[in-house]
Order: sequence, then C-alpha cells, then structure tokens
Amino acid sequence: MARTLGRPRVLVEPDGTEDELLAGAVDAERGGLAWVAGRARELRGGRMEVSFRLCARRGRESWEWPLETHNPYFGCRVEHLSWQGGELLCVYAEKHGRWAGAYAPGRPSRRVALSGDWRLKAGVLRCGGEAWRVPGLDPCPPPAGAE
Repeated sequence: MARTLGRPRVLVEPDGTEDELLAGAVDAERGGLAWVAGRARELRGGRMEVSFRLCARRGRESWEWPLETHNPYFGCRVEHLSWQGGELLCVYAEKHGRWAGAYAPGRPSRRVALSGDWRLKAGVLRCGGEAWRVPGLDPCPPPAGAE
C-alpha cells in the first residue's frame, strides 16, 4: 500500500510524529484505496499521543474515520480490511477486544464486538452464534428453528 500511496510505510514528520501504515485494500472496480494508519507523537513531558484511523480515497474524494480503541498505547492489529461494495469492512483487535466496523461516506460508522474467532463468507460475517450482513453490519435473523 505504501508504494501505491507514494510514501514510505513509516513516515516521520518534521515534528517527530510517526505515521505508520498498518493495512491496506484496493477497490479495483471503483478505483478506491483504503488504509489503516497509526499515528504517534511525543507530547511535552514525555507523554505519548497515539491514535488509529481508517482512511479512504476514491478519485478526488477522501474520507477518514477514527478506529475506536480503549487504550491506543497497547496498539491495534488489523485482521481484515476490504471494500464491500461502496463501503469498508475493518476487523481489528486491541487490548480489550476485537471489533468489526462498517464505514461508508455520508453515514455514521457501525461497530460490533466480536467475541471470538470470526469468518466472512458469502456476504455474512459470523462470530460465535451471531451473524451480520456485509456491507452494513445489519444483524442477520436467527436460523429457522433457533430459539
């Protein structure tokens, strides 16, 4: 992804802020790029400010969403990033859990907690006994006969 964006994987700005590319996805059909970046900078007194964000670009339009984490100092591991139609699906883990997020321009992001191993197949994200339609992360109804 760094080569596609025309920048190094870790970019150090003049003020010492580090911006690291963690994951990327290409939407060849619609000409979109998406990437997750971690940003860290030292504040006065030696404290660190750390954040993670999902960025996307299609043509001349660009978007950015924060990836919510309980404590960004412990990092963020992107397990999956893909374009699903006109929106992005990002599955990531941090110190306190694993999350799936749906992100699309012009609408609020949606995020669901994943309680264990997950799989994405045929437009459905499954984890434990729960399932969500992708794109959108709308809950799937329980199978017939389930209580």
